[in-house]
Formats: sequence, structure tokens, C-alpha cells
Amino acid sequence: NLEYSPWIYSFLLKVLEQDPGVIGLLETDPFQNESDPPKYIRIDRYRYWFHKAQGSDRSGRKPYWSREFVGRIFPRQGIATVQSLRDKLGSYT
Repeated sequence: NLEYSPWIYSFLLKVLEQDPGVIGLLETDPFQNESDPPKYIRIDRYRYWFHKAQGSDRSGRKPYWSREFVGRIFPRQGIATVQSLRDKLGSYT
């Protein structure tokens, strides 16, 4: 369960703060084209299915994968902010 793993709070806080050392761990910066740093963050879970490129969907494109939303992983309700993550980290020190 991610909510019992203190590292996830540190990671998400550093992402919100745009820490270069943490952003460098990501393949791409998801916020690089934003004029302001992100204010909120969440983790959602999806289930993926990969398909052969046969047939086509309604748009005429040939799909190679589909996904289904499974649920919110973190936070279970609401949103995570810099302050809420700092508060969580404080409870582990």
C-alpha cells in the first residue's frame, strides 16, 4: 500500500516542487510546457490490454492497446498538495 511508504510522499513532493534531481529520473517532464509549476498531484491506476493491429476502431485508426480506469491509488480522496505532502512527511520523522 503506497500510503504506508514514506518514499512516495518525498517523490511526489519533489515532483510538485520541480526538483531537477527527481524530474531527471522521469523519461519526460510531464510539466515542461506549463508556465506555472503544478499545484496538485494524484496517482491513478489503469489496466492495459495490448492488441494486434487488426481491424479498426470507430475513428478508422488501428488500435494497438486499450486501457480501463481501475481506480485512484493516491490520495484515496481529494488531492495532494505541497502542504499536505509536507504534513505527511512530518508524521514519519
